[in-house]
Amino acid sequence: MIDQKLYDNLLGLLETTEKNNSDLINYVTSHKNDIQGPILIKQEKIQRTLGPEPEMLNSESKENFKSKVENILQSIKQNPDKEIYLLCEKFNDTYYLLDGNHSFEALKKNGHEKFSVIFTNDSVIHQQLNP
Repeated sequence: MIDQKLYDNLLGLLETTEKNNSDLINYVTSHKNDIQGPILIKQEKIQRTLGPEPEMLNSESKENFKSKVENILQSIKQNPDKEIYLLCEKFNDTYYLLDGNHSFEALKKNGHEKFSVIFTNDSVIHQQLNP
């Protein structure tokens, strides 16, 4: 189970971001007792679910995606000690990103090979990607 302080910080972050995260907030609160982490996961075990690629569950224009990644990359370079967590669903040995798709790409561009992941053991995203 996730540490209460980290859980509160996660909800606070989701509630104060510019995007509408009500579905994600509901998901996190309904899975509170199942959330685990943070743990370090290798890049090849993480799968994005948002981006310009046609196979993505959630699509975003290439320009928007690239712009958001570059903004986060600049923030990472300005604050290199700031911990960034990726929120995932774990199914089998794959971590499907629920939140943090842009951060994941920015961290990769910055040379990261392992990522701090907070996750649930669920298969909702896996089922949507593999009907």
